[in-house]
Amino acid sequence: MDSAQLDNQEMKSALTCSDEELEQAKFKLYKKLKQDKVRLDFRASSTLE
Repeated sequence: MDSAQLDNQEMKSALTCSDEELEQAKFKLYKKLKQDKVRLDFRASSTLE
C-alpha cells in the first residue's frame, strides 16, 4: 500500500471501507509480507547447506 503511494483516503474510497477496516487490512498485509520474507530467507538458507 505504501509502495503504491496512495494515502488512506484514496484507499478507503477505492475499497469502500472504514478507517478501522483499513487499518486491520494493512496490519494483516504487513504481517503476511513479513512472514513470507522470513520463509523465503529460511528456504534460501536451507538450500545453500
